[in-house]
Amino acid sequence: MKIAVAVQSFLDKLFQENEVQKQIKIKWPNDLYVDDSKIGGMLIETSIQGDKISQLFLGIGLNILQTEFSKDVPNPSSLAIIKPSIDWDRSKIIANLASTLEQIDFNNTGDDLKSRYEKNMYGIGKTVYLESKSYRVEGISELGYLRLKNDLEVIEVTSNNHLIWF
Repeated sequence: MKIAVAVQSFLDKLFQENEVQKQIKIKWPNDLYVDDSKIGGMLIETSIQGDKISQLFLGIGLNILQTEFSKDVPNPSSLAIIKPSIDWDRSKIIANLASTLEQIDFNNTGDDLKSRYEKNMYGIGKTVYLESKSYRVEGISELGYLRLKNDLEVIEVTSNNHLIWF
């Protein structure tokens, strides 16, 4: 959650600085969306020893200059598509994002992390389908699982493999 919120905040600030009137949203568990289009994503793998993370591997893909995408890529977008009048400097964006990520304090979870994630969450309150049942996206659990609710139950989902977004 902490990495997703940091990347979302960085991109939100980048948009403000460049007068882009759009919001970056986190689509659980690891995508970055603007409106209904995917602008990037994150892959995070951890190694745990005892109760501590011993290694963290992070990959961030951000569509910056690309304006043409394969037809099999659903809902793609990029900074160049969102605001083509800006000369988006990849090197500067990468350096500033790396600096932002280096400042993350993984030892301090902060009380507002979950609420910050949910405030910037794509699809909250919308309908998703899981195993032929419809659910409303409620938010995330303390452990970062997707919380879904319908008239009969509240469930927490740990994987989006069988989830169909509205």
